[in-house]
This record gives sequence, structure tokens and C-alpha cells, in this order.
Amino acid sequence: MASQSTAFSLGKIKFTDVKGKEHPFPAILTMKYEEDIFSPFTYATIVVNDSKDNLISKIPIQGGEKLSITINFVDGDNYTYNFKIYALKNRFTTERVQGYEIKLIDETALKNESSRPCGTFS
Repeated sequence: MASQSTAFSLGKIKFTDVKGKEHPFPAILTMKYEEDIFSPFTYATIVVNDSKDNLISKIPIQGGEKLSITINFVDGDNYTYNFKIYALKNRFTTERVQGYEIKLIDETALKNESSRPCGTFS
């Protein structure tokens, strides 16, 4: 049986730096969203064209920045993915085009990493 794909469009993108200030976000060229049965959180990789805004020079992306991506489905449903940036990779430049790959991880992954269970367990 063939699987059905769902039509969708990219909605609002909200980029917030580590100080809490919002900035315009460059055009997303590709997005790969992944879930893993062996991982308790989701992650994504996006490739952006940053030629217009030059965000990488204006705001030193150091990791920990928030990125919320809203996906609009044709049936009227919307879903917002909340990620944090954990890596910048594969920076490229061609004629008048600058881009790079941004690695994203679900915010809950970082919350789990920083929380410590305390108390007794029985």
C-alpha cells in the first residue's frame, strides 16, 4: 500500500537570540525533521540562504538560540515546532549566496540534560 503525503506550507518562523531578542530569519532552503524510536526527543536540520540578512555576522550564533517553526497543513491544522540551535555546519558561499546548515534539537532535550533528580527512590 502506498503512503500518502500531506500538503503543507511553511508558516511563521520566530528566531530569538540568547538574550531574548527576536530577529528576522533567513530563507529556509531545505528542512529535515526527524524522530527516532530510540531517542526521547526530536531533531531537525535546516539549510538556510543568509545572503540578504547576513544573520551569522550580525548575531553570533553560538547555540542555545530559540527557533519556532509553524507548519500550516491544507486541512487547516497548524503545528508549531520549538527548537534550540545546537550546531552550525557546512557553511558555503557561491556567487552572491551565503548559506549554512543549522542543527536543531527539541527544547525538552536540553531541559532533561540540565535537570537533576534528587531525593530517594524506592
